[in-house]
Formats: sequence, structure tokens, C-alpha cells
Amino acid sequence: MSEYIHKIQKCLETSKTNGKSLNIGIDGLSGDSLVGFLQRAVDLHSENKDEIYLEIGVFKGYTLTSVAACNPSVACFGVDNYSKYDEEGTNKKTAVSRADEFTSGNVTFIDEDFEEAMLNLETFVGNKRIGTYFIDGPHDYRSQYLCLEYAKKYLSDDC
Repeated sequence: MSEYIHKIQKCLETSKTNGKSLNIGIDGLSGDSLVGFLQRAVDLHSENKDEIYLEIGVFKGYTLTSVAACNPSVACFGVDNYSKYDEEGTNKKTAVSRADEFTSGNVTFIDEDFEEAMLNLETFVGNKRIGTYFIDGPHDYRSQYLCLEYAKKYLSDDC
């Protein structure tokens, strides 16, 4: 097993036991173990300025904000067009407000359908690579597949 896989395994074990590595005092739908894992996984590549965190499906920004706050030197991108689960039209405002309050300005919101965003990802991230990728957008098979297929050329070696 590679050294990196051992590091990921350690992130999983630590997150299962300890939850989040940084609690900023907001809540959301993702569990503490998942958020903790993402915080720790992003930290593994935080020294590499050419790698980003990319999240598909932002909702109200809990996971994106928690990861970005814990890793202020990492560029974090969230893709969501806020077309679902937002009858009042407030989810984007909540996500932006949370990012503004709790992060170092390292969050970029991509307000587009995930397919359009992923087909044009270079427009948003330049030549950076995805170090950690969290797909929490549309949960149907086709959408999950496309999220992976469109991202392939942007994934870092250890993503």
C-alpha cells in the first residue's frame, strides 16, 4: 500500500473517532466524520498550491465552509446552481455569508449547473488540479458518472 493510501486511511480512522478537526459552530446535513475526513484529506495537499478542493453540490455551504476554514491556504471551489431544495431562494446567500464569515477568502462559488461547470472547469480553476473532490450534488447514476468522467483530466495523482 502506498504511503498516501496510509495517510488517507489514518484520516478516515481519526475522523471516525474524533469527528471534525475544526468546529466552526455551524451545522448542516453532512456528518461530523465526513466533514472531519474532508478537512484532513484536504490538509494532506495543503502545501501544494497547484491543488484545489472541489465540491459539487453546496446547498447551504456547511461542508465547503468547514473544509475551507480548516485549510485557509487551499483554494476551495463549490459548484451549485441552487435549483433544488431552495424554495425561498436563500441557500446561496447562506452559503456565501458563511464563507465570508468563517474563511480566509479562499472559497469560490461556481453558480452553474454541474455539467456546464465541469465542462468549463479550466475557466474557473486555470491549470490547477483537484486534490480532493467531494461529489454531493445530483445523486442519480448519470450525474455521478458525469461528475467523475468530466473531472478525470483535472484530478491530481493522489486525488
